[in-house]
Amino acid sequence: MKLPIMGAAKPVAPPTHTPLDPTKLMRVASDLEDRADEQNIDSVTLGFVEEFSEETGTPESHIVASFLASNIELARESDITFVVCSGKCQSWGALDHIQHLLDVRRKRGDKAFDVRARGCLDRCEQAVVVSVETPDGAAVIPHATTEKLDEAIAQLIDG
Repeated sequence: MKLPIMGAAKPVAPPTHTPLDPTKLMRVASDLEDRADEQNIDSVTLGFVEEFSEETGTPESHIVASFLASNIELARESDITFVVCSGKCQSWGALDHIQHLLDVRRKRGDKAFDVRARGCLDRCEQAVVVSVETPDGAAVIPHATTEKLDEAIAQLIDG
């Protein structure tokens, strides 16, 4: 499935969240890079993110979003990836969606899907936007909600 290209228009709904301060994301990214350097790894897993979160008290969603300001790669552990727009979409709850996906993944106890942040998916009028990438192509979940994310997980993974 090919994603249509659309110009970034302003979202229709008013913002519901306050985006993270970019300097905070850069600090988290720096701390994450330091920890990865200490352990001599270039690519970290979501398990590493969970451990780092527990040790530092930093929400996992903030750590995943900090990869936007980091030189570290998030390791692929699955053929299915939920990519959450984490630029301006933060103003509509993108980080909550990242955390929800991470929580679902952890509760499942498997690595059935990955979770990543992207700076912009160029669909601002449909905030929050989540792209679901599979070996067969990609699809977009506009105006994403936890219910829509759960439905996508059920369709893609639980069949």
